[in-house]
Amino acid sequence: MKQLIVSEIKKLCKNRLNQVLLCLIALVTVGLTVFLYYGNSEFIMEYESNYQDFKGHTLSNIDAYRYKDQLLSQYEGEWNEEKLKQIEQESLALMEKYPIPIDEEQMKEEYGNSYKELVKKSKENILTLQELKETLKAEEKTLENISYKEENGYVKIYIHYATERDGVSPTETYLRTLHGDGYAYLQFYGFDNEYPRGVEQFHELGYSSFSSPIPHNIFIKVFNKISLPVLIFLMIMLANIYGIEKQNNMEQIIYSTKLAKKRILQSKFIAGIIFSTCVGLSALIICFIVGNIILPVHSFQMPVMDLGSNIVIGQYEAHLEYWQLYLILMSIYMTGLIAMSIVSMLVSYVFKAQFKVIIILMLTLFMTTFLQGTTFYFPFIIRSLLPQSMCYSHMLAYVFGTYTTGELPFVFGNVPLWIFVIGVWLVIMVAVYFFISRCGKKSYVWR
Repeated sequence: MKQLIVSEIKKLCKNRLNQVLLCLIALVTVGLTVFLYYGNSEFIMEYESNYQDFKGHTLSNIDAYRYKDQLLSQYEGEWNEEKLKQIEQESLALMEKYPIPIDEEQMKEEYGNSYKELVKKSKENILTLQELKETLKAEEKTLENISYKEENGYVKIYIHYATERDGVSPTETYLRTLHGDGYAYLQFYGFDNEYPRGVEQFHELGYSSFSSPIPHNIFIKVFNKISLPVLIFLMIMLANIYGIEKQNNMEQIIYSTKLAKKRILQSKFIAGIIFSTCVGLSALIICFIVGNIILPVHSFQMPVMDLGSNIVIGQYEAHLEYWQLYLILMSIYMTGLIAMSIVSMLVSYVFKAQFKVIIILMLTLFMTTFLQGTTFYFPFIIRSLLPQSMCYSHMLAYVFGTYTTGELPFVFGNVPLWIFVIGVWLVIMVAVYFFISRCGKKSYVWR
């Protein structure tokens, strides 16, 4: 049996079309990785453009991420209360030295023409609630339409800043990087915000060492885009695994006995699974090596965070470290590839005609991909079982849920979605294996 499996793997590797496709997988993986890191891709970079450093340089895309990675890396190493205080002091000093321009139109709309005096007194911590009410009344504004914070008899008002109009200022770049999407609230809430963001959140989690998560977050998003071409190429390579003997008129010789037929069918199935696994892992390794050359990873032993990357990760982020997330995503990705290989081999066994199998698989893939956004046709659990969902931009939804639709990453109570999907496909794989084995017991019909 072992020799049969090795023989079938060699057949797959020696096939001319497969050799071309394997080379294409390597080239496409390298090319797409470089393009997504350096190209102006909204999916990867989102609004990372027109940032400025303190030397006056305008940064965009990958340069902006490298700069933000450098900002975070200066605090790398042992994490303690002193380091958090250092970040707080440096943030306040930068806000004082390089103030972010105030959005005058928005401030006038909420506070009236006297907003400058209110801002000054708020920063000096001498503004009282009564004075705020009187000023708003004189400006024909209401207290209900503004945001403020009262503490020790004095009031801090929320200040609107003119961000991203002429490029993101150096101070704002720093604050966004160190304090995530909560940077704007620092002026209002200070560092006592009851909803910690960025490095404050990291401190709340109680981890003892820190490094920049930006390379991890960018790589994960890039690989979400890389994996679908691998799935398509793999589907084509396995389309003829059960039809090659018929194509070469070798069925009468190879399937001469029941035992031979059964073992050959089983070995082809196992060889297809092993081949898919090797191809998938190779693409993953290539993508990681290229990505790590462009933006090197610092450490895997830190919590998954939203910090400085603008990647929306759900409320479950605190339960995982990056090495755990990588293992889970790799399991989901490999399950998607193996699932597609199972479907390809099953269709190949039924039709035994490469061109027909490829057409059927392609039509099925594109139809399900087109319709999976419609919940009427594909409920959430069904969509999660589709191979292309596991090998494309939906990969993170298996771990953190879907932010836009509010779907949680659990099914049947507290069963993690990714474990459920992997379990279902393991059952399907075993079922298909036994189906093919059972078919192998039937004698070959001579034609």
